[in-house]
Amino acid sequence: MPSLAQHLTRQRVLHLGLALSCTLPWVAAVHAAPLSLTAGGAHTCALEATGAVKCWGANAHGQLGDGTLLDRPVPVVVPGLTGVKTLTAGQDHTCALLLAGTVKCWGRNDHGQLGNGTLVSSSTPVDVAGLSGVTTLAAGYEHNCALGSGGSVKCWGANTFGQIGDGTANDRTTPVDVAGLSGMTALATGGGHNCVVTATGGAKCWGYNLYGQLGDGTGTLRPTPVDVVGLTDAQTLAAGAFHTCARTTTDTLKCWGDNSHGQLGDGSLLGSPLPVELQDSDETDAVAAGFEHSCRLHDYIECWGRNDGGQLGDATLVDRLVFAHTIGSDDAFLVAPGWHHTCFLQDLPGSAYIAKCTGVNAAGQLGDHSATTRNIPVTVIGYGDAIFNNGFD
Repeated sequence: MPSLAQHLTRQRVLHLGLALSCTLPWVAAVHAAPLSLTAGGAHTCALEATGAVKCWGANAHGQLGDGTLLDRPVPVVVPGLTGVKTLTAGQDHTCALLLAGTVKCWGRNDHGQLGNGTLVSSSTPVDVAGLSGVTTLAAGYEHNCALGSGGSVKCWGANTFGQIGDGTANDRTTPVDVAGLSGMTALATGGGHNCVVTATGGAKCWGYNLYGQLGDGTGTLRPTPVDVVGLTDAQTLAAGAFHTCARTTTDTLKCWGDNSHGQLGDGSLLGSPLPVELQDSDETDAVAAGFEHSCRLHDYIECWGRNDGGQLGDATLVDRLVFAHTIGSDDAFLVAPGWHHTCFLQDLPGSAYIAKCTGVNAAGQLGDHSATTRNIPVTVIGYGDAIFNNGFD
């Protein structure tokens, strides 16, 4: 059986040659507007203030939700989807948390990641079975997890590495309870692992752990939650393919797991199975993690880690071991790092807003009506309050 690292590496080679962008879920927001943004394997989706959901990029599995299997280099509307609160995307699927506390998903479903009891993919949204009262939703590589109003957690989809958290390695086509969790306050999903924040500021993680991404001081796979050692001040979490970061109650950052591209942000390439505190990370408003890079909201966006596709947006293709300023990200209020691309929402004068993306673009996941990879953010055409449609629908 291949490891998750081998599986993801193989997928990266099979798709696009350069490496994809992926979501590994992962949105950070500090804005009052009813907006959401998520970056998937090679696709991106966003919620507008009007309530419309738009997606763009790769669509071979229906992950754009527009009823087709056609890639889209500019945003298209997901028809019939209303009352959306937030969005989250995995490798080839997308999910929406509705204001009613229920969930709909669409796209690839070979491991049951759509949660409707089947293994049939869908190019339009379908209901996830048996969910209600959901407050937070997060998508991993081929699985999803939902945090309930009482702090319980349910997961569904791929479970090869115990990422469903029910003590087995059996895929789940409908949500099941994660063992022993209640009173949790925050949730993050990674490539094959998940983490939650406890009511006392601790954290628990489960699933794939080859690189120490569970933070328990080992490299042992865990099919049920274990404590992150020494973490007592967690506020929110972000999980990448093989690393995890926590924003603390003092608005600083601690990260752990794989660091082969500097994604832990401590200035080294040394991984750590225990949390390490990042220097000069104070006043962090939010943190988000992509495949092998991380980003934070400060007065602007700063990213670090892998940058071979320009996903850090600093006008280079050089990995960064410490924070690098994403060009043109002043007044950003929400950031979504994906596999090898990163997108963010930005305020404009007059209460307007736009989306910008940077990185690999072979499937149109940057939304600028091209397939050109970018190492400086470009504006997404046809999303937001500003008019950037250039005649494209």
